[in-house]
Amino acid sequence: MVIALFGVLSASRSNLAAVRDRASLRSSIIVACWAAIHLAVLLSAAHAQQSPRAGADAPPLAEEAEKPSSSESAVAPAESADDATAIDALLSAEESVDKEASESNPLSIYGFADFTFRQFLIGENNRWSLYYPRQSSFSVGNLNVYISKEVSARLRSMAEVRFLYLPNGSEQLEGLQFVRVDTSVSDYAEFDHRLSWGGIQIVRAWVEYTFHPLITVRAGQWLTPYGIWNEDHGSPTIIPTRRPYTIAQGLVPEQQTGIEIHGFMAMTDRIEVGYNLMVSNGRGPVSTYRDLDNNKSLGARVYVQGRGHGEWRVGVYGGTDQATTTSSELVPNGKATYRRFKVDSQADYLTFAMDARWAWRAFHIQTEGVISQIAYTPGARPASPEASLITGQPGLQPDLITGGAYLLVAYRTPWLGLMPAAHIEYFRFGRPASAMQTIAFAAGINIRPMPELVAKIWFVRATFPGSRPGSLGDGNDIHAVDVQVAWSF
Repeated sequence: MVIALFGVLSASRSNLAAVRDRASLRSSIIVACWAAIHLAVLLSAAHAQQSPRAGADAPPLAEEAEKPSSSESAVAPAESADDATAIDALLSAEESVDKEASESNPLSIYGFADFTFRQFLIGENNRWSLYYPRQSSFSVGNLNVYISKEVSARLRSMAEVRFLYLPNGSEQLEGLQFVRVDTSVSDYAEFDHRLSWGGIQIVRAWVEYTFHPLITVRAGQWLTPYGIWNEDHGSPTIIPTRRPYTIAQGLVPEQQTGIEIHGFMAMTDRIEVGYNLMVSNGRGPVSTYRDLDNNKSLGARVYVQGRGHGEWRVGVYGGTDQATTTSSELVPNGKATYRRFKVDSQADYLTFAMDARWAWRAFHIQTEGVISQIAYTPGARPASPEASLITGQPGLQPDLITGGAYLLVAYRTPWLGLMPAAHIEYFRFGRPASAMQTIAFAAGINIRPMPELVAKIWFVRATFPGSRPGSLGDGNDIHAVDVQVAWSF
């Protein structure tokens, strides 16, 4: 899978000009959406074929049935009235079932949290010390709360929020200077005692209605279903202490706000096929509630999963969108004043992802890969001081093809749920010859003494082969150690 993904990456290098063309950019994802819809139609037809055939156990068709006699015709109105009564009774019964389902499924509140000790093992002269602290630290990284409710047998709602200490203490690069955010304020309820406030991230908030196992419509903010890690991101459920760099880079938006249609069908008693179709605001600084370019993001995913020699799943994803940042100012015009908008930066994204997972007895293997083409609109290419640190050359942000993949292997032993694990990852920051690439190796132990509690020890080493002399990755490897405790509640 990883080899195939990077084969696509290499073959796509000559297509940046096509990415700039809006029609060409969207043609691939439209084809993917059509394929997913066609798949759903085929699955519906296959499902219909499983029903009894006419002429066998099924009653004869209307046109093949004998014509009713006069006595039968006489009672036809009464039968129609009985049918109407039966339909009303059926609807009332369905409403009763929905009410009972709602009452028997109260509002559920649950969540997870984690506590981590982290130490970056980098020297004083290592240029990565510009970004990563050399001091060890304790931190509570995640405190996530879920709120869900099955309103009826078909209607379901879910929300997830993450409580943060941020933005307090975060650093922003302004020019070539890092400025730390300070949220300290006087607490009026505690005699002006100083406190630092944090924020709340709305991770997702959606409602969905299931018309059929093949068609469920979800509206709101949802996690992009492009693979394994992004959908199952709870600290107690994942094996390492942190996401792979390929996933953390956000080549696919972590969340999107819009409409998602998904469904599945069992092809056999061991194999299931499913799909997702998505339309959303896409990327942007305020994409959770506003689209700055009126250019909706499109996405599609198809997966197959099953049982047999363990449990396995294979999936592919494709998406396209446009990221735009704008600024505005008030401009006097005689007696009137109008607001003038300016596009500060704008880029087209074309992204593909693949994933596979196999769990057999105590063994667990999973892999994901993502590639993304990024092409900037002429006249809307931003400057990038960070890029100058990576490439060693100043300038504007270039068009690029970036992507990566990882492979994770683990084995759960019977002793205290101890699981040794290791993973290898490759990531390329861009297509230009000056761009940096990294190869990371990680290994550790995951201990699960009880289902709600897990402890992890994880070591990471990242190298940057082929870096330009004087660039950020030139001879500057990264080593880090994490010790984490995660729990669910």
